Amino acid sequence: LRIIEEEGLVERVRDDIGPYFAEAWKSLEDHEVVGEAVSVGLMGGLQFAADMAVRRRYAKPDDVGALVRNHCLDNGLVMRATADRMLASPALTISRSQVDEMVGTLRKALDHLRDTVRD
Repeated sequence: LRIIEEEGLVERVRDDIGPYFAEAWKSLEDHEVVGEAVSVGLMGGLQFAADMAVRRRYAKPDDVGALVRNHCLDNGLVMRATADRMLASPALTISRSQVDEMVGTLRKALDHLRDTVRD
């Protein structure tokens, strides 16, 4: 708690990195397999959609979540899959360049999902 206070991590998340993360995370909604990207502070949730136009979910949600999670893990990004949703909660000390790297790696995993699963 002392470090959080001394380094102003709560204020940094509120005023700087949190809004930056939210904008970067929201940018994932332009991907064909994403139905919705939401965030609060440094927590993000991503819902997959087999057909974004009607937000139709995948027939095997656990499989698609695992596929994306494993692709992320293979590329150095720890993500949590809950069925067809991805959850992220990076460290309060994450930098803007690390947010960019995180979103870029996740975007590649979403490309992998798009190119692999026909639902």
